[in-house]
Amino acid sequence: MAKKLFLLLIAAAFIFSVNINAQESKKKNKDKDNDEENFWSNWGKSKWLDWRLRGNPFIELDYGFLQPGHNSFNTKFNQIGLGEVKLGYRDMNEGREDYILKMKENSVYGSWIKSDFSSTDKSLTKFNVEAYRFGFINSEGVGYNLGVIAIIPYSSGGFGVTSFRKIEFAGVNPGYIYPDNDLIDRYGSDLRFNSINEGGVKLEIASTISLSAGYEYSVIYPRLMFWYWAGSEIIESAAEGCLNSFIHRIERSSPAAVPIVDMVLKNALSYGFYLLRKDKMNWPFETETPFTFETFKLGVTFTF
Repeated sequence: MAKKLFLLLIAAAFIFSVNINAQESKKKNKDKDNDEENFWSNWGKSKWLDWRLRGNPFIELDYGFLQPGHNSFNTKFNQIGLGEVKLGYRDMNEGREDYILKMKENSVYGSWIKSDFSSTDKSLTKFNVEAYRFGFINSEGVGYNLGVIAIIPYSSGGFGVTSFRKIEFAGVNPGYIYPDNDLIDRYGSDLRFNSINEGGVKLEIASTISLSAGYEYSVIYPRLMFWYWAGSEIIESAAEGCLNSFIHRIERSSPAAVPIVDMVLKNALSYGFYLLRKDKMNWPFETETPFTFETFKLGVTFTF
């Protein structure tokens, strides 16, 4: 049944991509207004495909509080700290109205996850985790241009690899330790594939400095089962395509509402898929329960 479903999804994705390519080819010779529609048609490209480097370079520094999790664990995890650096390119364009801005960022990231980065007290009956990770992420957002400052709600998606550098237990209940250690041993210290999504708001000052607050959620896979993973991603990408078409219609009729609608709907979709994957890493296929990271982040970005 799963194989039949996957083949149907592949066929649907092929038909969908042919239709999109045909639509884009018809738009190439249209006027400026239609060029804006071309911009929107490319806006919803999959996080796995849209990695064009364009715009101004930027450096982003983030700090956050990260909560590891695993739905099959008996033992809970202590909250830990995260430090992160992103290097990338940012492209900013005006929307249909001059008070609307459209942002696109492509970047590489590196994160350090350590208990030393957090000032909160550590429970002796919970696991402590240390890890590092790196990968690629893109962000898109529609915001309000208020002159010297701009407010830009955004959504992000990407992928990378994560390595658990140390997982230790300081408690006194061995009945909880051993079954959880068996799950941890599946990961070891090897690099493991992860997906990453984030939603938040940026406050941009004079086009050079941005302050941001966001909520990130990441899935760390014990192993990459490519065909199951691809099937799950095709389902999400198809949902993204439908959602982008809907947002495009709103943008044409009510431009002032787009920044809020865009952020709420896109982040709701990605978080919904994240919740489904917390039990089945390649939902809807019957696969393992993965590790997850949820992080509240504050950041500052310098654009050159």
